[in-house]
Amino acid sequence: MSARSNWCNTHRGPTERAIAVAVIEVNSGPGGTVWSCPDCVARYGIVPLDEQSPDHPASRIQYRTPGSPRDADGASGGR
Repeated sequence: MSARSNWCNTHRGPTERAIAVAVIEVNSGPGGTVWSCPDCVARYGIVPLDEQSPDHPASRIQYRTPGSPRDADGASGGR
């Protein structure tokens, strides 16, 4: 993964804390990491990269399914 960012790729703005949510893989040259802030992770139900299912491609953002216990109230609980 690339170095930590203070940019949220989801709302396209600065953030104090960024969470890795996907990896950009390319055939040549360096790849990159897609970052989201905690608010966007909770708002859009994004699964952080370190919590994603091993069979989910890291190059795609994974979303929580509606009705998931952690997202039942639309919050991640860890703000």
